[in-house]
Amino acid sequence: MIVLRRIATDLREIRWGHVLVELLLVIAGILIALWIDGRMEDRRDARAERQYLELLARDLDNDAAVLAEVREFQDRQAADAAEAYRALATPVAPVDREALAVKLERLATRRTLRFNPTTYMDLTGTGNIRLVRNRALRDRVAKYYE
Repeated sequence: MIVLRRIATDLREIRWGHVLVELLLVIAGILIALWIDGRMEDRRDARAERQYLELLARDLDNDAAVLAEVREFQDRQAADAAEAYRALATPVAPVDREALAVKLERLATRRTLRFNPTTYMDLTGTGNIRLVRNRALRDRVAKYYE
């Protein structure tokens, strides 16, 4: 009973206004810390988004270069095929036979079209695709690679 009376006396002596002010200061400090942390995370996300977009642009440039190379190869193949067809339709001079043989040999080669979607695979594999805030851009990138 003495312990309860002592606790009751101590509770009556506490300055509840000070306790309330201190509690509000602690809550305000926590809220400010959470706000700062959120801002810092938003900045990190924006920086990561910018880096991913730069990497995607690099990959798209590489894809364009691969497509240009394949197109050049296909155009050369078509020209060689047309010349081989003409050579089969008409007699070939002995001087031109070596060049024709080279063209026929080139017709036997094939080129496989390969893209390297490393950035997109990283984005989807890690779940960082969410960092791309522009929904239309995110959908177009997914459509391009899928």
